[in-house]
Amino acid sequence: MQKFCHNCGKPVKVEDAKFCNECGVSFTEKTNEEIKINKNEAVISKKDIKSEIEMEPTVNENISSLSNKDLGNMLETFTAEILQAEGFSIKKNERGRLDSKSVAEWDIIATKKQKDKPLTRIVECKNYGNSVQREKIDAFIGKLKTYSSIKNPNPLFVSMSFTSGARNQAEYEGIELWDFKDLTERHVLSKIGRFGNQQKERIIPYALPLLIDYVKITNLELKNSNKTTVNRAKLFWRPFYKINYSVRVTKSDPSGKSHTVKDDGLCFVDAQDGAVLNLPTPKENDTLLDIFPTIKFKDSEEDLFLKELKFEPEHDYQVPLTDEYQSIQIDPKISKHIAKENAISSIIYANTKTFEYEVKSKRRKSDDYDFEFPETRDFTIVPKKGDITIRETQVVHVPKWDVEFISGEQIYRREVIGHKGTIISDSISHCPKHKIIGLELFKKNTIAVCETDGKALCKDHVFQCPSCKKWNCEEHSMKCSICGTHYCSEHITNKCSDCESLVCDECSLKCPICGQNHCKKHWVKCDKCNDEICLSCTTTKTSMLVFKKYICKKCQT
Repeated sequence: MQKFCHNCGKPVKVEDAKFCNECGVSFTEKTNEEIKINKNEAVISKKDIKSEIEMEPTVNENISSLSNKDLGNMLETFTAEILQAEGFSIKKNERGRLDSKSVAEWDIIATKKQKDKPLTRIVECKNYGNSVQREKIDAFIGKLKTYSSIKNPNPLFVSMSFTSGARNQAEYEGIELWDFKDLTERHVLSKIGRFGNQQKERIIPYALPLLIDYVKITNLELKNSNKTTVNRAKLFWRPFYKINYSVRVTKSDPSGKSHTVKDDGLCFVDAQDGAVLNLPTPKENDTLLDIFPTIKFKDSEEDLFLKELKFEPEHDYQVPLTDEYQSIQIDPKISKHIAKENAISSIIYANTKTFEYEVKSKRRKSDDYDFEFPETRDFTIVPKKGDITIRETQVVHVPKWDVEFISGEQIYRREVIGHKGTIISDSISHCPKHKIIGLELFKKNTIAVCETDGKALCKDHVFQCPSCKKWNCEEHSMKCSICGTHYCSEHITNKCSDCESLVCDECSLKCPICGQNHCKKHWVKCDKCNDEICLSCTTTKTSMLVFKKYICKKCQT
């Protein structure tokens, strides 16, 4: 027998009562405390997903008994193997002296030569149980900025996942990120590299067709695009579960009024890590009836994939083959069962609805001050698994381009979804000196690469020499102090003998009297012979009207 009402706290006088005589709440419905997400049933844990993910034995073996340091070392080894497959020489746990004279340790320093120019990558690896926060990116940036021994480090940060703040900060600072999906794709590539590039005709049951071809994806809107090369171009076919569902549930509140929850829709689940893309995901141990439910927002990359997944896939799509790039189909890493369970959990969470009903009370009198305002209570409907019908589940593959460009000592990465051309990342198209975190509006397009170090910059930061037509950045060009035109160091050699500033040929004059070069600021015309001469070779006379007259040394004699 229930002795007290869980809602109003009043004693229950009737034995085996089904509802409270005071407030009318039902004793047969589950309470808020009882309606919680069972992480062992409703939410599939990461351990369950990892058990179904095929990974290298060295990465997945005895993972629960390892310390954070051991896990970090394993990730470093795994990353080093991928970089070695890409042709880099590896130094692990390399120590280097910062500009402050203190010693820092770098997880990996990878080097290789590309067209007689050195390419270097400084790599940071963090193998955490949760997403890497922005603070870790900031710490990595701080070390890099005080390490001038390597001028172009092409920084890379590797971890399982990153927060949106960490991603924005990394993009702003020009740091490339590799997450779990990047590691999976590159690991597949390293295996293909070991067994040779054998591309066979392939038909995918359901896929978004490839509309962005190799020519479009490798096109660069640069004045000197011939100074960049495509280092590698890969077309990955990423798998997603497309789950068609319907929800139907009808319940009556304690007042007898009937309420219905209906929903028909599509749920998309990432087939690599089980993340639900388009529905709110309940947090473990989160109460479904929370007034402010905690919703896990997905990484922006998943949101971009979601935009394209809304288009209808083609059935039995034949993948185009070419020798220009590698086409790799990624197999699902989680089973259809886990995808459905995660989808059902989110469907339940999204369709949990709260209604109000009026409490009938015999004790209320007409002279009560709130008589005209009836007492209302909340009634919540939480759908059960049996209320959800899964109509169809498809595995849809989405094409994703991953192209790497090299210019000078710089490495650039372009990631684009190959169906409608949604850009995931494109470090070569936006000037790094004009970015505000997370705001596309303030980014400026690049127009050329510096032909000395390969940096891609906008019109404010890269300049063409009028003499040799080469493009160089501010650091590798010389600016005329008069007209502001930038030249190569070989094509601006004139120095003003008065102010010692660099001047171009157009803005400098060789004085016919002293024979020295002077800038326009130090030229004058002789008021007698009209010859242009330097100030040092004149005398100044002031008339009664306070007008200065310049007389050259020749006219003085």
